[in-house]
Amino acid sequence: MKLFYTHTIWLACLLLFVVAGSLPGCTPQGGTGTDAVLRQADTLMRLHADSAWMLLHRIEHPERLQGGGRALYALLYTQAQYKNKAYPKNDSLIGIAADYYSTQGDAAHRARAFFYCGLTKAAQRQFYEATQYFEKAADAGRSLSDTKLLGSIYLNLGKQKVWQDAVPEGLALLKRSARYALQARDTIGCLMALEELGTAYCQTEQSDSALVYIDEGKRLIAQSPQYEGELYWFYDGQGAWHRQRGELAQAISAIRASLDYDGGQDSAVIKASYLRLGGLYIQTHRYDSAQYCLDRGVANGDLHSMAEYHKQMSELELGKGRLEEAIRHQRQYGRCLQDINDAENAAYLHTLQHQYDAQQNAYDTDRKRYLKNISILGIGMAVLALLLLFCGLLIRRQRRFSDHARQQAVRQTAKIEGLQANVEGKDTALQEMTAELQLLKDQLAGQVQAAQQHSVKQQRLQAHILKTNSVIDKINAFLQLPARQKVRNKEPLLSDKEAQVLLETVNVCYNDFVDRLAAAYPDLSDDEKLLCCLAKIQINRTDMANILGIGIDALEKRKYRLKTKKFGTELSFDQYILSF
Repeated sequence: MKLFYTHTIWLACLLLFVVAGSLPGCTPQGGTGTDAVLRQADTLMRLHADSAWMLLHRIEHPERLQGGGRALYALLYTQAQYKNKAYPKNDSLIGIAADYYSTQGDAAHRARAFFYCGLTKAAQRQFYEATQYFEKAADAGRSLSDTKLLGSIYLNLGKQKVWQDAVPEGLALLKRSARYALQARDTIGCLMALEELGTAYCQTEQSDSALVYIDEGKRLIAQSPQYEGELYWFYDGQGAWHRQRGELAQAISAIRASLDYDGGQDSAVIKASYLRLGGLYIQTHRYDSAQYCLDRGVANGDLHSMAEYHKQMSELELGKGRLEEAIRHQRQYGRCLQDINDAENAAYLHTLQHQYDAQQNAYDTDRKRYLKNISILGIGMAVLALLLLFCGLLIRRQRRFSDHARQQAVRQTAKIEGLQANVEGKDTALQEMTAELQLLKDQLAGQVQAAQQHSVKQQRLQAHILKTNSVIDKINAFLQLPARQKVRNKEPLLSDKEAQVLLETVNVCYNDFVDRLAAAYPDLSDDEKLLCCLAKIQINRTDMANILGIGIDALEKRKYRLKTKKFGTELSFDQYILSF
């Protein structure tokens, strides 16, 4: 009877486990294969967004995903849309990720979900909601080390603050974004932050500060010619700076220069520049040029662009003295403003309707799942009853084989005893091998100690060589002179023979530094090797220039030429030599 109850309980547990695993929503849809695809797409997203997007398209029936898998899919798909410039039309997908990660998941996914939800809200011109999501993303990212993501978060949050007239706070956030972009070596992010800073300072009529950031952006692009197209933004900002100072001719020249870097595009941003340029031509009474720019700048279908066009055309016709045309354009301007207001209201109502439909669909889906679970549970209970009847037959059959099992147990016991004896023999052999291994460890420790002692002796020998070397003494004596006595001569401090001695000394004391340098860069001259050796022993640039008998400017040019044309490193010359 006891055996009967044991088998019954085990079969019941097995059946309940199978039934529970088959219920919809109880296990992740898509299985471990889908989870692996999502993890791989998450890994590829940063550097290979197109490949990540292709992986996401391979997932069959993503609508069946549940919980964390569903949220991760929504986040990665939205992120892939932005990185591949196929921007989402609404926030229905990224909203799933934001809702999930607001209470679950790690900080990195939470920050990314809030950030992309903020971008989507801003694209829908829901600026207040966008600001809230960017602030949540900034809070979630405080403990992250992803400086590129943090730079993007603070850039967009700063832009929203400036647009909402919280200019001091926005400027602080934009400067923080620029610092994070520099840490991440994100040139595009840094340029965008500098452009927004210049624009914000122009809006606050701090033209001098605006010009500082505009010039800094142009200098950064000069160092990175592959981003020359970004000069559009900085010349456009320079035009705003001149316009604010009333320098209309310079403003026109700057905006025209910005259009030289538009890349042949016909985007809304370029059209807006033409509208601004047309306004400047109107102020300078160059009506033909203004007419051309305004016609080039209007974007049919864009209510904001058409409103600006009719506003500028009204001023142009008024300047020409054609009052009827000016009044007609002014009326068109008013209609555009009304259409903009109507479109924003319609978009808001559409969003509310979409949210309602999504909630209704979710309710219907949950109800269907509940009814299906109830049906499956009833079937499971019926199967359980049949299994209980079947258990009696299993128990009778089990008794028939009990004697056979007892005999097998005796044979297994004898076999185990034989294996135990074999294990004891192997244990003895293992102890002997352990003793040999300990002996080898002791020998190795003695060799390590000898190597350490040799290293200490070598360091002492290097220090002795540096102290007793005549050329090093000559350099040290020169360094001890007062600053007013260190007058640069036309001739170097060291003769050719002394320079060769210095090269040999540095080569010996710094782990064959000169030999390694010559092997890596065979075309280095002796003067360039001497310059590298002086940097290796950390001579400052003023003393280095005096020792070499050249000016500081000439010294910096030599360093820059070596750094860019021969070493090809992003580190400074001194940092590269010290780490070489």
